[in-house]
Amino acid sequence: DEHDGDYDDGPMSTTSKMPLSAVSNQIEAQSRPQQQQQQLKRKPTTNYHSLKRKKLVELCQKEGLNTHGTEKELRQRHSDFITLYNSECDSDHPRSVKELAMEMKSRENSIKAEAAKRVPRQQSKFMKNLGNSFEAYNGGSISKPTTGNASFDGTLNAGFAEMVAKLKKRKETAAGGVECT
Repeated sequence: DEHDGDYDDGPMSTTSKMPLSAVSNQIEAQSRPQQQQQQLKRKPTTNYHSLKRKKLVELCQKEGLNTHGTEKELRQRHSDFITLYNSECDSDHPRSVKELAMEMKSRENSIKAEAAKRVPRQQSKFMKNLGNSFEAYNGGSISKPTTGNASFDGTLNAGFAEMVAKLKKRKETAAGGVECT
C-alpha cells in the first residue's frame, strides 16, 4: 500500500491512484466553465439592524435570491447566502453565484415542506378537538370550548379578540364616530 498513514480514502481510481471522491470532484470542477473556477473574493458581513425591507429586497435581488417574504425572512435568506458564498471562497472549485442561489432556494423549499408536514396535522388535531368541544359546549356539558392545548387556545382567543376589536373600530369609523353597541 502506498499510504503512510492509517486512514482510508475510500475506493481508489485505478488510473490515477486518487480516491474516487477526489476524482469525481475534479471531473465536476473541470466541467464548469473556466471563469467560474477563479477564486471568489469574500463578501463582508452586513449589519441588517438598520436596513428597511426595500434595501433587503435589493440585496437579495443583487445575489439572485428570492425577494418575497418578511423582513426577517429576507435578512435570514441574505445572511445564509453570504455564509454559503464565503464558505465557497475556501473551495478549490467554487460554485457560481447562480448555483449558490439555486442551493438556497432548494434549502428553503425543503424547510418549508418539512414544516408543512408537521403543522397541519397538529393544528387539524386541535381544530377537531375544538369542534367536539363546541358540540359539548352547545349541549351544556362543558362551560367553555377548548382545543385541549392551552397555548393554541390562547393564540386562537387572541386572534379572535383582535378581529372583534378591528370590527368594532371599523363600525365606529363608518358610523361617523358614534359608538355602536
